[in-house]
Amino acid sequence: MPVMSGIELWRTLATHPVYSRIPFLLLSAIDGFPSDVHPTAFLRKPYSPAKLLALIEGWTGP
Repeated sequence: MPVMSGIELWRTLATHPVYSRIPFLLLSAIDGFPSDVHPTAFLRKPYSPAKLLALIEGWTGP
């Protein structure tokens, strides 16, 4: 992302009273994050579209 990383975006949203309740899916080609980063879910690139759909359906229902 041109302005901030996904981890920086998660940190910003995680501290906001409204946005912190929204599920956050982190997609990355790297394994491992700083110990303070806890996204709702993580998929390593390349990821399976079926796994992505299953995560979304788990949050929203079938």
